[in-house]
Amino acid sequence: MRKGLTLLDASVVSGSSVWHDRHNAIEDASETSELRCARGQLRPLNLEEDDIMGDGNDEERTDVVNQEWSGDYRHQGRARQQETKTGGDFQPGELKVLLSRESDLAVERSDQEWADIESRFSKTYLRVAFSLDAPRVPVSGQDNWGLEKFAPRIVEKCESIGITFESPGLALERGKVHKLTGQPRRNNKTLWKTMRRGYIMVMDVAVWLQPMFTGSRNTNVDLIELEYSNANPITAPDLMQILYRWGEKDALVVSHGASSRRKQKWPSIACVTKPVNDAETNDAVYAFRLCFDSPATTNAVYETYLRQDKGLAQDIPHSCSIVLRPVMNVVWDAGKKCMLRRNSEEALATIYKSLYIYGFRAELRAEVVQDRLAELGYPGCNIAINPGQTTGMVKLQSKTDADRLNAEYGVRTGAKLSFGNIKLFVDTPGPEGERSCFKCGRAGHFARNCKSLYTSTTSQPDGRQDRHSNYARQQRATSSQSMMESMAPVLKAMIAAEVKEQSQSIRNTVRTELDRHTRIVDDRLHTNENAISALETAQAKTASSIDEMSAILKLIAARIGVSDFGTGGLDRGTDPRQ
Repeated sequence: MRKGLTLLDASVVSGSSVWHDRHNAIEDASETSELRCARGQLRPLNLEEDDIMGDGNDEERTDVVNQEWSGDYRHQGRARQQETKTGGDFQPGELKVLLSRESDLAVERSDQEWADIESRFSKTYLRVAFSLDAPRVPVSGQDNWGLEKFAPRIVEKCESIGITFESPGLALERGKVHKLTGQPRRNNKTLWKTMRRGYIMVMDVAVWLQPMFTGSRNTNVDLIELEYSNANPITAPDLMQILYRWGEKDALVVSHGASSRRKQKWPSIACVTKPVNDAETNDAVYAFRLCFDSPATTNAVYETYLRQDKGLAQDIPHSCSIVLRPVMNVVWDAGKKCMLRRNSEEALATIYKSLYIYGFRAELRAEVVQDRLAELGYPGCNIAINPGQTTGMVKLQSKTDADRLNAEYGVRTGAKLSFGNIKLFVDTPGPEGERSCFKCGRAGHFARNCKSLYTSTTSQPDGRQDRHSNYARQQRATSSQSMMESMAPVLKAMIAAEVKEQSQSIRNTVRTELDRHTRIVDDRLHTNENAISALETAQAKTASSIDEMSAILKLIAARIGVSDFGTGGLDRGTDPRQ
């Protein structure tokens, strides 16, 4: 047993994470509950009768699931004594709107496709994790409950929809966030669809249900997750369509935990539709994990993502700005690293056909600019820009298109792409994709801070300071020029001596090698002459032997009375036995 694990009773076979904000005690009591899906106010993703695949009491299990997840609860009339608060991640009413879109996560697949998913999923070693955002949460008509107290109810809930766990049951992992983890007995369609929303309802409290994080080094579960990030929004149906084209029939959206980005876990649909602030750049980004049905599928999707050139999903807006990477802390072997990580050649090919585009405003949409560029002869271009930013990246079909666009609307040409009062221009990225100075073209500083010798300073307010700085630069330039002129004769003499020495060395080397090769050729010619002489002697002997044999054959033919023996064969109709 790993350190920090506590096994619960054997009857406890399931685990979940309660969807409840940790700041419940300090929120305004007047806010309405948005996380509990009671009294039919919120309707999370429904599981229809044909969505449940299980053995035995399928109809009974389907009835239970539809009662719970359609909002038609038996306890609708029971009054709430405590309300769950949304915390700092969501505005009042925002989460309710997001949850109304949960049906977008439902992917319609054929029976054969579901059979393929189950076939791969059934062979995957998976553990599921249930958790709460707070150590204890209020339960209607009860005291505050912790995760361990929820465990029996979680087991009952899972068993009612056909999900059971291997013995010895659930393991309670104590840490910064307590978790109940367990290994399902069957990885099937029912389990997959139950994990799709990211939570289950237990005692009218939403409990987080996710695949156990596969990136930890102290676990042996299969690597079936990838980190997803995108600076631009993509709808849930479009995301599933992109993954489908990359080789995955279906995928689960898995929320990150509480961090500097978010104060709590989010339901799956919220991860797709609501951005968070990047921890390093503070830019808005859509970030979560994608869980697949098997390691083979995960590798196939990631390899397709890295190796595509023109893109299998370029017709879907913002698909080219998707960034996938392996989950953190994964140690890749050399072969997998070589296969899955983008090499320098592929990275350069992407940089060379991309340009930075400047001058955006909130009222100008990227799609409008893409359409204009297509009219100007740049079809298939894609613009990625963070919300609220004025700078983005335009990715074109080829390096030729990028060079042509930069020649027409580059920062040093003075030409602008006009949209009313909005003027756009482009610039080439640096060798590693970084932005560069508009004046000197080097990375690491902005044009207003450029220290180039040729940068004009007439825009500075103090004319005396301008003259002083210009004079100092001229003095440094003059001093450098005079030093170069004084050093020129010495450098010229040193270079001439070095050239002479190197030339002599090269001549000696060439002469030595030429002599060696000449000797080798002479030896080979002599050997070939001897071989030819031996062949001629052998040929003469062979000819003599042939003549002797011919004479013998003629003598034999004369004695046995056969004409033309040895020159034309036996005469027609002559039997040598006569």
